Amino acid sequence: MKSYWIGLLLVLAACGTSQSAYQKEVRDRLDLYWVANQEKDYVAMADMIYPGLYDIVTREDMIAAFAQLEEDVQYSMDSMVIDSIGPLVTYDNTRYVSVFYRFTMSMRFLDDTYHEPQVEQSILESFQRQYGPAATVDNHTFIMPVTAHMLAIHTPVTQAWTFMEVKQDQSYLLRQVIPDEALQALQINVEQ
Repeated sequence: MKSYWIGLLLVLAACGTSQSAYQKEVRDRLDLYWVANQEKDYVAMADMIYPGLYDIVTREDMIAAFAQLEEDVQYSMDSMVIDSIGPLVTYDNTRYVSVFYRFTMSMRFLDDTYHEPQVEQSILESFQRQYGPAATVDNHTFIMPVTAHMLAIHTPVTQAWTFMEVKQDQSYLLRQVIPDEALQALQINVEQ
C-alpha cells in the first residue's frame, strides 16, 4: 500500500511539473516578445507572431505596419503582468494556451492636429469606450490600462511559442487561422 501512495505522488508530481514546464516556456518566450516590443525590434516581434497570420497579411507588411505606426505615434507598453496562463490544449500536433495579461499603454500622436482640444476629447472618449473610464489624457499623451487575451501557439514547424491576440471583434480572423476544434477546447467563443 505504501508503494501505491509513493507511485501516486510521483505521477501527480510529474503532472504538476509538466504544467509548470509549459507555463515557464510561455512566460520566458513572452518576456522576449515584450523586450522586442519595448525596443521596437519589429523583425524580432514578427519572428514571435503566429505564422498562420502570415497567410492573411505578409510578414513584410506586418513589419512595415509596425514601422509606420512609429512614424505617426509615440507609444509605450509598460507594467506588463501575466494574470494567468490557461490549460494546455493540443490539437493536430499543435499546442495552444490562453494567456490573460495586462499593461499600461501610453500613446501620443506626433501630428499636432491631434492635439486640438476637440480632437483630443473625441479620441479620449473613443479610448474610454474601448479601455474603460480609467483611460486619461495628460499633456497630449493618452494613458490606458489594457486587459488583454492572447494565444500562445507552439507548432511542430516553429518549435517555439508564438503569439496571436484574441479580440472578440476580430473573431473572423481567429476562425481563419485557428481550427474550430482548438477554439472550442480553449473555450473561446467566436461568432459563426
